[in-house]
Amino acid sequence: MGLILGKIFSVLVIIGIGYGANKINVLPSEIEPHLNKMLFTIIIPGMLFSTITTKELDPELSDMTLTTLICGVFMYLVFIIVGLILVKLIYRNDPGIEPGVYVCSFSSFNTALIGFPIINSLFGSDALFLLVIINLIMTIYVFVFMPMVMNMGKPKDPNAPKLGPVGFVKLFFKSLWSPSPVCVFLATGMLFLGLRFPAPIEECMTYIGNASTVISMLIVGIQLGRSDIREVFKKYKETLYFGIKVILMPVVAFFLINPLSIPVEVKIALLFTSTLPCGVTPAPLASSNGHDPTPAAEGIVITCIISLVTMTIGAVFMSQYYMI
Repeated sequence: MGLILGKIFSVLVIIGIGYGANKINVLPSEIEPHLNKMLFTIIIPGMLFSTITTKELDPELSDMTLTTLICGVFMYLVFIIVGLILVKLIYRNDPGIEPGVYVCSFSSFNTALIGFPIINSLFGSDALFLLVIINLIMTIYVFVFMPMVMNMGKPKDPNAPKLGPVGFVKLFFKSLWSPSPVCVFLATGMLFLGLRFPAPIEECMTYIGNASTVISMLIVGIQLGRSDIREVFKKYKETLYFGIKVILMPVVAFFLINPLSIPVEVKIALLFTSTLPCGVTPAPLASSNGHDPTPAAEGIVITCIISLVTMTIGAVFMSQYYMI
């Protein structure tokens, strides 16, 4: 437990450094796009390559991958259903809201920026590999099914620009053509073909990937530094709705997943995912589809702050319960 707590403490300190550096303008908000670009085009691809290509494809890994895919789809369905029920209960007297936007944010997870670096640091490459599989499920969900979920409960603005089938297909393949998915596909292909990079290149990619935790947590700190946290948390219904996502839903996920006869590594990847804050994609997706992106943006801030506590508790609990 001491090892896990030490790693989590380091993560929280780096976030705090990013927050403080943003407040005193050492790391101004204007630098965030450049850090994001470096993270997603250089550092995370290096981490993904060094994680996937150094694995040995065996029946156990194949079984874990398939199990993660099946259980991951089930988990997303649970979050969508619970999110819809909660939005009906909490906002039953607010006819002007768009329930679909809330549900989409509730059922999304920040796997890339927060999930990848932290799970790799806490639980190692096996858990990271399985989280990559979960992230592929989310990519399909976001660009295939999320626009339909987002339309639930309220029609889109008829004057808003329509994406159309061709635009939708372009957007989907554009998302897959970004560095991280491309690296996943290439690295997975190398894994199945039994190919590996020369040792010096693997070592170089490992060094690059090791920077992911520091850079990503600094970015989180910058994001929190520029947010008006007090104003967001004054909206008690939003705080309640998104607080349930990162406080109660991990508990629900545990009671659903833990009894299953599946590998411990799969359980950890799924349970850790349930503690993650809202993904960032629903906000721009809502805006581009003529919906109000405000709830999704507020959900990111609320869940990001609360999840600093829930991820810590969840990680310590999993490390003790599963004896890792």
